[in-house]
Amino acid sequence: FSSMGSYILLASLEEGVKHLSTVGLTAREFRFSRTDFLLFTFFISLGFVFAENILYFMKAWDSSIGSIVSLGIGRTFFATTIHIFASVACVMCWWRGLSYGVFSLQYILWIILGFTLSTLIHALYNSLMADGHIIAVIGLFLLGYFAFTQWLISEK
Repeated sequence: FSSMGSYILLASLEEGVKHLSTVGLTAREFRFSRTDFLLFTFFISLGFVFAENILYFMKAWDSSIGSIVSLGIGRTFFATTIHIFASVACVMCWWRGLSYGVFSLQYILWIILGFTLSTLIHALYNSLMADGHIIAVIGLFLLGYFAFTQWLISEK
């Protein structure tokens, strides 16, 4: 695997685990708004990043207090936001897919597009962090924040 290939593989595993719990909602006749769907996914993302952060902190247990604080700040601002951003990209596509018949070709294509976008966003974040491109990570963070808030407030 190339380095980007491994980032995509890991991101697809993470996004797959995160979104499997949501895809069942799109296949049922629930009465929920776009905001409900987005907030549900937001909380799934928070739960996922919480579990992931526990693993990071367990790995860093023997590190210095400065390293642990730095890890906590970085994970809080960047990892949490990128999980939310990837989820928003996915949910925006899935919501569009719901305007078609469940399991229609258009529905399936929107589900695949949403999963693909979330995976690529996550892989890009992992690659940027590994290479130390903090300014680009901050840009991705701001883009994610903007997408989440704009989509949340734009519901008609």
